[in-house]
Amino acid sequence: MRLLWVGVCALTVIGCGHEDSTKAPAGNTMKVELDAFSGRPNPSWELSEAESRSILQRIETAAPVSSPASEPGLGYRGFVLRHGDVVYRVHAGIVEEQRAGRVRLIRDDSGIEAELAEDARRRGYDAIVKGVSRGK
Repeated sequence: MRLLWVGVCALTVIGCGHEDSTKAPAGNTMKVELDAFSGRPNPSWELSEAESRSILQRIETAAPVSSPASEPGLGYRGFVLRHGDVVYRVHAGIVEEQRAGRVRLIRDDSGIEAELAEDARRRGYDAIVKGVSRGK
């Protein structure tokens, strides 16, 4: 019985230390939600590590703003990005960062919203993002 218990413990320790190598490590990618629907799930997808890194770098170097974007009405309300515990809302030229209960507003000078809208168009959501600029 003791030998069986040692074997179970060893398998448990080995199993807990194993990570699925086909998945990207947590924290390297962002989840995108196209905020457009009321009463049904919004479309969502995951960005690659390179896309996520690019967006995060542009957010870090963007200029702060003091006032939020206008409140969206029905229909398209921008994109919600999730990266770990940080949530970003991208809409109407503003990125709102929510981190640890604090909100930071920055200007979307680098075209994050337009880039996400192009990604949404490629995924078949053209009708939803039709009014979003196609970038610079």
